[in-house]
Amino acid sequence: MKRLAEEVLRRFPEIRDHFAFVEPDSGFGAMFVLVRWFDDQPEFTPELVSRLVDLEDWCCEQPKGADASDDAVTILILGLHEELFEFDRARELIPELLPMSDLLENRDYYVQWVGQENFDKALALYPESRTDPTTPAG
Repeated sequence: MKRLAEEVLRRFPEIRDHFAFVEPDSGFGAMFVLVRWFDDQPEFTPELVSRLVDLEDWCCEQPKGADASDDAVTILILGLHEELFEFDRARELIPELLPMSDLLENRDYYVQWVGQENFDKALALYPESRTDPTTPAG
């Protein structure tokens, strides 16, 4: 999805040089690069997190695509959310994007695609998960 790839680059011009290894018009490719770039960041400044949240909001506002490769929300979930679970550093962004209630509501889905261990690591990042005795600890 060229429109999504362009939006990612508009919001994160720092990753432009990393696009040498992915299809430049691919929304999935753009998310692939973005997640790996975040995983290499030493710090997630409020401004950086804000840009990511704004990108997420933009994706959610887009009209439904004809198929998965042309649907911004599908690419967001598969290309960004699921991938964040896989990387120790980038995983720290999950609480910025997903309320804990959404994470728990979609537990079965996430466990199926990212594994129980990665799900538990993400859940442990939420302060509420450490204080709520009804929430399984990671």
